[in-house]
Amino acid sequence: MNPIKDLRHSVSPVHLQSSGCLRPPAWKTKPSWYQVSDHDPMIPPETQKEMADRIKAKKIIHLNSGHASLATQPKEVTALILEAVEAAVFEFS
Repeated sequence: MNPIKDLRHSVSPVHLQSSGCLRPPAWKTKPSWYQVSDHDPMIPPETQKEMADRIKAKKIIHLNSGHASLATQPKEVTALILEAVEAAVFEFS
């Protein structure tokens, strides 16, 4: 049993669409960072890039990973999160 491979069969792909939020999303007023999974079978990399461009991500990184990039490349994802935290602390202090 491989949970990452099994996930692929239990989740359907998503496409860009309105979320129907009642409040403006945080990415409209707060800085954002984005990580693209280059081999994601659920969210095509092209769609991920469109989402990153839409939120005007300060930084976009690409990982040679599938949908579960946090599970397969935790160091790279953590480094991006820590970089975002440091920038936010500096910007809002």
